[in-house]
Amino acid sequence: ELLATTSCSVEDNGGGGGDKRSGYVLERASIDELFIDVTEFCYDVLERERMKMKKEYCEEKSNDDEISKECSKSNDDDGTEETSDKDDTKQIKREEFQRNCIVDSITSLEQSVVCHQNRIPPSYIQQHDTNNNDEDDDAKALRIGCHIAHTIRRIVFQTLGFTLSSGISTSKLVAKLAASYGKPNGQAVVFPEAIPYVMDETEIRKARMLGGKLGKKVQSLLPPELATDKKKATLGCIARLLTLDDLVSALGEENGRWVFDACRGIEHEEVKSTLKVLPKSITAFKSFPKVSYPEL
Repeated sequence: ELLATTSCSVEDNGGGGGDKRSGYVLERASIDELFIDVTEFCYDVLERERMKMKKEYCEEKSNDDEISKECSKSNDDDGTEETSDKDDTKQIKREEFQRNCIVDSITSLEQSVVCHQNRIPPSYIQQHDTNNNDEDDDAKALRIGCHIAHTIRRIVFQTLGFTLSSGISTSKLVAKLAASYGKPNGQAVVFPEAIPYVMDETEIRKARMLGGKLGKKVQSLLPPELATDKKKATLGCIARLLTLDDLVSALGEENGRWVFDACRGIEHEEVKSTLKVLPKSITAFKSFPKVSYPEL
C-alpha cells in the first residue's frame, strides 16, 4: 500500500509511468523504505519556468524588431507538449502542481531541516526571487525535491495514516543519511556544499552498504585510536586519512573505488524502477555476536 500510494501521489502531481522519461523512478529498497529519483521532473520544471520567462520577455519587447525576430526563431518549441490524457481533472492538477512548484518549493524548504545550513550559500535558503537566473540550478532542483517529498508525505499520511521521514540530496547514499536528520516525522536536505560536514559526523557502519563486513574492514584500516572507536571512525576520516591506493590495495579495485567515492558523498548507482516487481517473500532477522558462557 505504501508503494502504491507513493507512486500514485507522484503520478497525480506531475509524474507518469515510473521511468526516467516520465519524470521519476521509484525503487523499493526494503519493506518500509523507498528511493525516488525525481531529477528529470525537477529540471523539467526549471526548463518550463525558463521558457515561460522568455515568452513573457518577448511579449514585453514585442515592439523591438530585433528582439522580436530572435524570439520568433526560438519560440517554435515552447517547452510544452500536447496531451491525450483522458482524465482532464488529473491533467489540470498535474499542470497546476508543475506551475506552482518553484514558489511552493521555498515554503517546503522552510519546513525541512537544512543540514549544516551555515555551510551553504545564504541564497539557497533566503532567496525569494524565483526569477533569479544567477542562482544554482542544482539548488533550485533540490528545493523542488523538498516540495515533492513534502507532498508525498502529506498524501501518504492522509491516505494511510502513516508518517514518513524523507532525505533529499544528490545520491542514494547521502539521501539516506539525510533522512536520519528528519526523523521521526520530517524531512531533511543535504546540499552539495554540506556533504563533507555530513560525512565528518557519520559513523562508517551507519552508511549504506557499509554496515557489514565491508564497513568493518574499512574501519580496521584507520589508525588504532580510530579503528577501535566506532563513534570517532567516520566517513570523513576515510576521506582524509586513506588514499585511493590504500583502499584498492585492501579492498580490491571495485570496492576500493566505491568506498573512496562514497566517503565523499559520491555514488553512481542509479535508482532502479521496481514498480512492477512484486516480492516473493519477506524475511526479517537479527544477527547476534558470539558470546561465551561460563561452565555451569
